[in-house]
Amino acid sequence: AVAVASGYFIGRQSQPDVGRLAHLEDPLVLRELSRLESGHEVELPVGRLRVVSTYRLPNEALCREFRLRTTSTASGAVACRTNEWKVTFALAEPAKGAEYVPSSGGDLVDTYLGNLGAGNPLEGEAEAKALAAIER
Repeated sequence: AVAVASGYFIGRQSQPDVGRLAHLEDPLVLRELSRLESGHEVELPVGRLRVVSTYRLPNEALCREFRLRTTSTASGAVACRTNEWKVTFALAEPAKGAEYVPSSGGDLVDTYLGNLGAGNPLEGEAEAKALAAIER
């Protein structure tokens, strides 16, 4: 199940929430989740992807918090992987500027990750090993 929150519930946007979130599961985005280190970003045809952090859940699933900024939408999401990447949480708001970050997105993502039992993010060598294991 995907948890979805949106900055505009009342239909102020012409694009529905599902359409604004569809880019999060683009194959190019999912491919980069398997490769890109936390703190790095890449420009893709669907927008600018920035991986924020990586977590290992108690059930051994790997989860990544990331942001995707298109020309019209700033999205924050979490995708988890056992056999393949699945977006499990997403926030989307209209893009407001080059450095725009959803206002309360961090708190909601932190709460969501805490509910999953994510613990502290993987860093350095631990993250590199987790990402290398995906390629096997």
